[in-house]
Order: sequence, then C-alpha cells, then structure tokens
Amino acid sequence: MKSVFLSVMAVGCAAVAACGPVYKTSYELTPPQTAEGRMCATQCQQIKSACQNTGYERYQRCRSDKLAYADHKYNEYRVQQLLLKKPIKKSRRSFYGGYSCNQERTYKKTCESDFIGCFATCGGKVTPRTVCTANCEPAQPGHQISGGPTTPLMR
Repeated sequence: MKSVFLSVMAVGCAAVAACGPVYKTSYELTPPQTAEGRMCATQCQQIKSACQNTGYERYQRCRSDKLAYADHKYNEYRVQQLLLKKPIKKSRRSFYGGYSCNQERTYKKTCESDFIGCFATCGGKVTPRTVCTANCEPAQPGHQISGGPTTPLMR
C-alpha cells in the first residue's frame, strides 16, 4: 500500500513539474495625442463592443442549439425505453455532456487583440505588462519577460 502511495505521489509530482509557468498579459493604454487619433480610438472601442456582442450572441445561440439537441436526444431515449418497457435510468442532464461551444467563446480574445491593434494604429501607446500567475519560478537577476513594461507597441 505504501509503495502505491509513493508511486502516485511520484507521478503527481512529475506532472506538476512538467507544467511550466503560466503568464497573463494586460495592457496599459495611453490615448493618442491628437483629436483625430482619439476619435479613431473611440471608433476602435465601438468596433470592439460590437465584436463582443456578436461573439456573445453566437455563443448563446450555439449553447441554446446544443441544449435543444440534448433535450431531443433525451426524449428519444425516454420513448425508446418506454416502448421497450425498460426503466428510465438516465436523466435529461445525462445528454448535455460533450457539447462544447468553446470555439464561440474565443471571441473575447479575438476582439481584444483586434482592439489593441486598432488602438495602436490610431496613434495610441500600448504597453504590455506580463506577469506569472501560476507555477512561477523565482525571478533571476537581469531576466525580463518578453513584452514587458519596457517594450511598448507603437505603430
């Protein structure tokens, strides 16, 4: 029993060690200096909002379609079980798994990325700030994460 526990611990430790650091990048935005640039940046924000609304609607539609399909499959199962005079062992929830709308959820990253590019094109300054959020190693002297605070994106 003790050797099984140690084996599980070794596998668990190896799995954790194999996972590298996880980074998150946020952006500090400095508005364009000209009135035209600021108007352009405002349009970028409006485009971003429209992009997010469209993405959210697409995600909701996908989710609704997947749930309707799962309901349909559950009803088919119930009818089949009743016709065969078998007990209904599965619940409606049993048919909801495996229907992913994850691709539709990526719209947030796409809209944000497009906005950052648009904002920079309008003359705004975009300064990425990258920080380690998980599995972080102690910082080494002179080590800077690519895209850190000293590398602003300007177009």
